[in-house]
Amino acid sequence: MRLNFPTATKARIIQAFGNWNPAMYPGGRHMGIDIAAAVGNPVFAACPGIVDLVHETGAYGYGRHIIIEHGDFKTLYAHQHKVFVRVGQTVDAGFQIGEVGGDPTDDDKVDGASTGPHLHFEVLLSKQPDMDYVKTPYGWAVDGFNYLLKYYAPRPLYVGRVVELTGIRVRPAPSNTNKDDYLDSFSFGKVFDIAEVMPVDGKGYMWARVNSLRTEWVCLEYQKRKYVDLKPLAVSPQPSPSVPAGTSPQLPSEIGEKEIRLDEMNRMIAYLQERAKELE
Repeated sequence: MRLNFPTATKARIIQAFGNWNPAMYPGGRHMGIDIAAAVGNPVFAACPGIVDLVHETGAYGYGRHIIIEHGDFKTLYAHQHKVFVRVGQTVDAGFQIGEVGGDPTDDDKVDGASTGPHLHFEVLLSKQPDMDYVKTPYGWAVDGFNYLLKYYAPRPLYVGRVVELTGIRVRPAPSNTNKDDYLDSFSFGKVFDIAEVMPVDGKGYMWARVNSLRTEWVCLEYQKRKYVDLKPLAVSPQPSPSVPAGTSPQLPSEIGEKEIRLDEMNRMIAYLQERAKELE
């Protein structure tokens, strides 16, 4: 399935799924992913699907929002300033379905529970899953980007670990021409999946594309100075997104904010085991 980042590539994620804030959220935890963007920035469909709901007057704190049906799951796009689709319309990944809103200082009165312009994005399941979730008025929300990458993106080829003590920058393209043009940063020790590696170019750079919904590149090596330790991942079958119903506890803040995903722990263990063998 083709996947697409749901708004402008350079927009920054400002709040992750599951953050604990009982004063703001009825269930205590954030139901989706918040991406900061200016009013009027595009909102894109994250996957191919059919528009299931267009709510122009706002509900449940979402403000003006859209839900798209994708078969095994749905995606929700909240705090929109404008919508460009209708119920029943078929859309492809990357199709512009609306514009970012959520600014309480402008003349749009359908912002919902928003303190500033941003896109609130959710992946919703129709049945209670046996993975971490937050119950919402529209279903069971899961960690959206990780869910889509795990079940619907091509399998990553490598796992990387940052070995540069000062960390590395995440860029929108494999180029270091503009040193201020970056999307994020990875600190020392960060472990992450890699979808593609580019050979060393004529300037001595070696780049890798991060396994992400948007286009993200990091420098692995420059003139033989290594910034990221690279290990190939074993080829394994794509997991099934159809999971049986189960019980997923609503985690308190001290656990939820520090939660480490099992797959990331397994990758770290595998990396440490490899390093131990090299040092023997």
